[in-house]
Order: sequence, then C-alpha cells, then structure tokens
Amino acid sequence: MWLVRCTAPLNCIYFGYPVGALLSIIIVRLFRPDDLFIDENDIKYSNSTIIMKENYFQSELVGAYTMTSIFCLISSIGFALIAYKQNQCKKKGNSKKLVTLPSDIHEKINIRSKSKRSLNKSKLWKTFSPTTCGQGYIAYGFILISLISLFVLFFGGVEQGFTKFFISFVEHEHINPNRKDSIYSMIFYWLPMLIGRIFTTILTVSWISPYIMLTISLCLCLLTYLLWILFIWYFGLNRISLFLLVTANGLSISPISPTLIGWIKQFLQLTPIELSFILSSNAIGGITFGLISGFIFQYYGSKHLFTMLIILISIMFILFMLTLFLQRFHSKQEKISQTNKIINEEDYILETFLEHDQYN
Repeated sequence: MWLVRCTAPLNCIYFGYPVGALLSIIIVRLFRPDDLFIDENDIKYSNSTIIMKENYFQSELVGAYTMTSIFCLISSIGFALIAYKQNQCKKKGNSKKLVTLPSDIHEKINIRSKSKRSLNKSKLWKTFSPTTCGQGYIAYGFILISLISLFVLFFGGVEQGFTKFFISFVEHEHINPNRKDSIYSMIFYWLPMLIGRIFTTILTVSWISPYIMLTISLCLCLLTYLLWILFIWYFGLNRISLFLLVTANGLSISPISPTLIGWIKQFLQLTPIELSFILSSNAIGGITFGLISGFIFQYYGSKHLFTMLIILISIMFILFMLTLFLQRFHSKQEKISQTNKIINEEDYILETFLEHDQYN
C-alpha cells in the first residue's frame, strides 16, 4: 500500500501487538490464582515421589482462552469479508474494462487466452523469482533474501525465547516471590515496546531513515543483553534492576519488526510469496528456538537462557551488517554502471551527429 514509505504506517499497525499483550496480562491476572490448587485425587504416589496424573486439568485457563478464541474468530471473519469484497470489486473492474474494449482488441485477447497455461507459468515464476525480487539481478536477490530470512529466523528466536520463559525465569530465581504479581513484570516489557513504536513512527516519517533506526535498535539490544549477562552472573538481580532491564529490553527491540520490512522495501521488490517466506522464517525461528530455550532452561539452568539470547542477538547484528554492506555495494555499482551508460549514450549521440554533419 505504501511502498518505500511503509515504515511509519507499519509501526502504527504494530501498535496492536504490545496493546494486545498488555490486555492479555490483565486477563490472565484475573484468572490465575496465587497458588495453583491441586486436588488430592489428581495426585498419585510412587514410594517417596509425588507424580501428577496426566488428566490434570487447569480450569482457571478456560476463561482466558475462551476470550482469546472469540477475538480470533471475530478477526478471521472480518478478514474473510474484506477478501470477499475485494474479489467482487476486482471482478466488476475487469468486466467494465472488457465492455469498453474495441472488437479488434477482443480478438487479440481471445488469441492470447489460448496460451493461458504458459502465461500462468511465467507469472508464477515472476512472483517468487530472485531476479524479480532483486530488480533484475538473480544472485543479488537470492543472497539478500537468504540473509534477511536468517535475520528474521534468529529474531523470532529472541522474541519467543524471552517472552515465553521470562516469567518462569523470575519465579525460578525467586526475584518475585508472589506468582500472581510476577505476571505484572511483563508490563515493563510490553509498555516500553508500545512507547518505542510510537517514537519510531514519529522519527521515521522524515528524520531518521529505516537502516539507521535498525542499527540503533540492534546496538541497544546487544548492550541490553550484555547488561543482562553482567547482572545475572556477577552483580545479582533485584526488583529494581529487573524492571529497568526489562524496560530497556522492550524499548530496544520495539522498532525491529516493522522497520525491517520498511527498510527491505527500499531496495527489494517484495512479492507476497517472498514476504510470506520471510514472515514464515520468523515463525520457524520462534518454534525452533522456543524448544531450544526450554531445553536449556530445564537441563542447564535458567541463567543460561540469556546466554543463548545474546548469541542470537550477536548473529542478528552480523547478518544485518552483511546485508547492509551488500545493499550499499550493489547500489554503488548500479550508480556507476548507470553513469557509464549515460556517458556512452552521450558519446554515441555526439558521434552520430558529427558523422551526419560530415555527410552533409
């Protein structure tokens, strides 16, 4: 919709993510008790070890998941109606164009419709070809899409690794003894993320380009996770330092998702298939590194969770710098080739003019 100017609108759209997360914290807080009540009928004993039966059902989660499912159903119905309406508008527009066409053009359309299968193949190739994405350069498009997909893959791991296991980390390290209030610590993550995206929207309209915003954000993320490592392993965490680090984490990571797409649109021609491939990489990274985070949390200790996260952030920073270098190098070479082409055309015009003048 907005082409190369999509950074600020995307940040506005991404407001919904932290707002929904803040609302979900309030909803979950209402349904979650201080201490989980476990019925004795749901417990069986084996010598001196207490083992939970597999049919243990957490009834307090029914209300929260019911509300979530209702919201998902409403949004899916809305998207289905929008898709149906757009499809009807396209059909009406195409029928109007066909009615106003002259008869000779109708004949050409009928002749071209015979090779419909080959035409669809060519269109299909153009939609996911690295050449189309790289605006005519297959190697350039393929390498950039690969680097960006890896970047988004690791970013999904950072997001899911932190948000899924942070409350478990707080409870495991006994920083906040009250389980019910430990959920509120995530407010210091989502609220700064919302504030950060508001500021990013304002800054990227005219003041700061997307790649500068991404560079600042990644540097702040790297610094924040370095502080996490120092406080966890050397200085020790208390409530104040915990809330300050969570706030810095939310602020630093907030511009990455929307600003990345806005930055990519400036030098790549993203088709829907390529954009879905990039977003799927984010989901795959969230699933994969979510499992790895859980494994590390369980078998190596909760402190090593942040060791993995800082490794992922470092890899993201390296991938971003490689992508930025490749994009800058290609654009510089493209400018040089265009300048040489203009000079050659001017020389050709001048030679043609001189030859024509000598002939006269």
